[in-house]
Amino acid sequence: MRTRFWRQRTNIISATLTLIASLLLTGCLGNDEEDWNGKNISGLMPELEFDLINSQGELVSG
Repeated sequence: MRTRFWRQRTNIISATLTLIASLLLTGCLGNDEEDWNGKNISGLMPELEFDLINSQGELVSG
């Protein structure tokens, strides 16, 4: 009797988690249009130039 209770409880929890996951993943669906709120600033800012030193002490340019 207890085994049946726990099996039913597990099925309910499993179904609930599946439903929640599917509802959360629907937010990942969207249209293919790019409707970002950004602005193209190419040409307005200077090119980024920098030098880094890695963990071995070697110069890394970017």
